[in-house]
This record gives sequence, C-alpha cells and structure tokens, in this order.
Amino acid sequence: MNRRAGGGVGALVAAWAATGFWLFVFTGFFFHHSKELMLFHRFSRSYALGLLLCLALTPLVFIQVRALFSPSVVKGKDGVPHVISPLSKVSLLCLPTLVVFGILQLVLPKRQGWEYLPHPFLQAVPAPNPAKGINSRGFRGGEPAIPKPKGLFRVVLLGGSTTFDPELRYEDTYGRQLELALGKALAPRQAEVQCAAVSAYNSEHSLIRYATDAIDLDADVVLVMDSVNDVYLNTFRPFRRDYGTYPGVGPQHLHQGFRDRTHLVDTIGFFTRYVLFSDFRRPDGFRADGVVPDPEPFVRNLRSIVVLGRSRGQHVVLCTLPHRFRLDGPEADRVLGEAALRNFFNGAPLPGFVWFSRYMVVFNDKIRALAAEEGLPVLDFQRDVPPTKELFIDEIHVSPQGARLEAELATKFLLENGIVR
Repeated sequence: MNRRAGGGVGALVAAWAATGFWLFVFTGFFFHHSKELMLFHRFSRSYALGLLLCLALTPLVFIQVRALFSPSVVKGKDGVPHVISPLSKVSLLCLPTLVVFGILQLVLPKRQGWEYLPHPFLQAVPAPNPAKGINSRGFRGGEPAIPKPKGLFRVVLLGGSTTFDPELRYEDTYGRQLELALGKALAPRQAEVQCAAVSAYNSEHSLIRYATDAIDLDADVVLVMDSVNDVYLNTFRPFRRDYGTYPGVGPQHLHQGFRDRTHLVDTIGFFTRYVLFSDFRRPDGFRADGVVPDPEPFVRNLRSIVVLGRSRGQHVVLCTLPHRFRLDGPEADRVLGEAALRNFFNGAPLPGFVWFSRYMVVFNDKIRALAAEEGLPVLDFQRDVPPTKELFIDEIHVSPQGARLEAELATKFLLENGIVR
C-alpha cells in the first residue's frame, strides 16, 4: 500500500516553483511569432495545439511535482510501514535519466565534426581524413604528387569555409566539382584541384598557408576567395593592422567542447536563445555598432599572394565572394532555419545583417580594384552567383547546386581568359 505522508511546505513550494517555470516557458512560446516553417508559425494549427497542450498539462505538473517532493509511506508485506523520502524519489528519477543519457552518448553515432591539428602559425589545420577528402598534407583533394607530374593542370584554392565547404560531402564541394569540370574540359589532359582553404581562415591565414606550404604544389592557377572573415575580424577591438587582436581559429577548431549525440542540449539551447519571448527581443549574436572596417590589411595580404605567385610562375586569380547579405531579396527567398532566425527575425533585418551587407560590398569592390591595378581578370562570383535559396545553405555558404555553379563559372573563366596552359 502506498500513500503520501503529507507534503508540507517544501513540497508546496517546489510544486508552485515548477508550475511557475512551466507557465514561464509557455508564455515564452506564446510570445513568439517567427514566420519560420520549422517552428510551425505561431498562428498555425500545429503551433496553437502545442500551446493548448502545454496549458492543459499545467495542473498535472503541479500535482506530480508536489507528489515527488512529498514523503510517501509504503506498507510492506509484513505490514510494517516504510517512509520513502523525497530525496530517494528524486534520485530514483534522476539517476536512471542520467544513465540513459550517458549510454546514448556511447551508443548513438558520433556527430560528424572536423578534426584539426595544432599549427604554430595557422593555429589549426585539418587532420588527414580520407572520408572527408582530406589528404596527408591537410588539403581537401586527392593525394598530390610532388613534383607535379608533367602535363597535369593543377589548381590550388585559398580562402575560408566558403571555399572549403565544410557542410558538403567532398564530392559536392566547389573544389571537387571544379576538378571534374576541368577534367572534362581539358580531356585527355588531367586536372587536379587542391583546396588549401580552411573554415574560419582569413586572408592572412591564406597568405601564410600559401607561402609556407601550398606554394610547393607548383600550381598552374591559384584561386583566392577571401573577404567575409576579414570583414568580421575588424570587429575585434582595438583593431590592429596585423590582425593581432584576433584570437585565431585554435579555440574553435581545437577545443570544440562537448558534442551531445542526442542533440538535446543543442535543441534546448536553440529554443532558449532564439524562440522564447522573441516578440520582445532581437537576439543578434553579432555586435558591430559604430565599427568601420579597414580593408587595407586585406588588400595588402591579397597583393602579397599575387606577388608571391608571380615570383614562382603561378597565376593568381582573385575572386569576389558570393553571399546573401542583401537587403534587396524577397522575403520568400530567405533561408529557413537558425541562420535566418539569427539575421532575420520576424522579417526585419537585424543590425548585424545590415552591417555585413554594407561592408561586403566594400571588400568585394576592393578585390575588383586590386585585380584591375595588378592587371588581372577577376572571377566575379558575387556578380554571377544569384543570391537564391537553392544555391545557398545560409548567408554565405553554397549548397551543392551553388558549388556546381561556381565550378562551371570558374572553368569558363579559366578557358575564356587563356589561363589554362
């Protein structure tokens, strides 16, 4: 026989506290009117039913929590009563939950992240991983033969994640698609593309990696596509022209922290950060109020890559960066999901989005101006890649379709400008 032995003040306080928290969460969801389909839309039938269910469960929350924090009397077979304390009941509930959560971390497949190795000057470089297309040199591409085989047309890519394509399978990346397109166009001559770009790298990383490593690949062509990370780097204050105030990519690449295989932690964090009470807040994770970026260090780094390439007889091509930081796009064409919530809450552009839209234009114009000054044709991806949702997975990273378009444009550019040799 089991009966409650009187809840007392503690159980009542716990019940009211839990009920208050439950109603707080309910209110937070109620005051959320994102238009994102993944969140069902506040005024849709699905979202309304979910809110009603949460409200209907409120009395049950009060009753269950009060029962949990009240001692219970259990009469054994011998008729002797035994008191089960609230601590025992809470432990009985929490410990199995923690055990199950821990077991799931071992049983569920590991979330596919990227592994990096420390580097004294670049902070971090990709660890070799054939499954993701990373060769023994840390480049994304096939294993390069050095010295370069006679007759092979080799291309090296420099840049950040917009060139590295971390969210895409290797076969879908811009580099791999360019290799296939060039191979088809130059047949029977062989073509090879080595991607020396790395996520979060800026133009200074590109310069260092080219000068100290990728230059030995003896590439025929080096395609450089930097800018967005240089724009972002200007927000670290006080700004130094040698990028000395930037903490580097080591912390994010080498110390990635706990990766929950159940996605439970990420889900709770997402709704806490972006959904609750979104009517009253505009959670822009980026602050650049009053910051006017200095593009000259960026231009200096690109110029150094051009000069270095010429000194080794390698043709350097400067590329503008395609992006969707644009205020002229229709609302229906904006990206769904976390990136859109971060930059477009309730259809209104956030300050960070406006800031990037302004200065991406400035930095891409600097690329064009430098190319003209150095007598180089510019591969103008920003002009020729439409900012449509089919071609992008967020504001700056292309989808497989976008990567194929970039590869087609680059192949056409190299052929029409007589750069293939």
